[in-house]
Amino acid sequence: MASKTIKHGPVEVLLTATEETGMDGAKGLKAGVLHGDILLNTDTEDEGTFSIGCAGGIDVSASFKNKLSKKLPKKSAAFTLKVTGLKGGHSGVDIHLGRGNANKVFFRVLNEINKKSDVRLADIQGGSLRNAIPREAFGLVIVKSKKAEKLFALVEEISKTIKTELENVEPNLAIELEAAEMPKKIMSKSLQKNLTNAVWAAPNDVVRMSDTMPGTVETSSNLAIVKSDKNKVEINCLVRSFSESAKLALASRLESVFTLAGACVSLDGSYPGWKPDVNSEILEVMKKALLQTIQKET
Repeated sequence: MASKTIKHGPVEVLLTATEETGMDGAKGLKAGVLHGDILLNTDTEDEGTFSIGCAGGIDVSASFKNKLSKKLPKKSAAFTLKVTGLKGGHSGVDIHLGRGNANKVFFRVLNEINKKSDVRLADIQGGSLRNAIPREAFGLVIVKSKKAEKLFALVEEISKTIKTELENVEPNLAIELEAAEMPKKIMSKSLQKNLTNAVWAAPNDVVRMSDTMPGTVETSSNLAIVKSDKNKVEINCLVRSFSESAKLALASRLESVFTLAGACVSLDGSYPGWKPDVNSEILEVMKKALLQTIQKET
């Protein structure tokens, strides 16, 4: 762009802003501004690597009305159920690595311990960013005091199982109970049941690998955030795919799961993918140009 000596044909350059926080720059691009029919994408992060495709995305948000009850079970104890130590990562770059999702782990534990002990959930705070695999989740739970010892044993048992499953990718995973102050209110049983079932059942991680690009993720979902306040419980998922139909189909699956659980669901921020073409003519030109450059340098 700055050189006065490099010979080239007509070039258009597009730089977009605030990609990680909402794709505002890309969304602001109006149709008809660009006129070229060949795209050279310079977004790749590795020297000598060509990007020939890109996943589109859509945000799936679910909201439950937080039905709180002041009727706490008598003679109860409160604990913080903590899931920590996970690696996390970028949901577009690291989703295929099989890392743990703190929200999924938390509600798996809650689901299992509720089968043998009546645990009530008062608050949940899991995940932080829509495009980050959640590393931590914290939930305030209460149980009858006489069942507290049994609860610790149950959490330890399920913790060993999950840690064994993930030991090669998540060696620092920790699932713990810690004494906490008694809350003034807890979630209704119906909300807790619907929330637990929905989060645990929701599709997550890689859903389909590419048929044309071996080792490349085609479609995925990241159950990024589960957070409650005094009015609502919100869940945020980010679906990615370079197949537009597969993206919308997975978003629809998530919508169905949360709708069946009684949540209000919205699909927002959809942007299209760029489907790879391994037979692209410009790809062959670029590969030859790279090889010529390497040969000159060596």
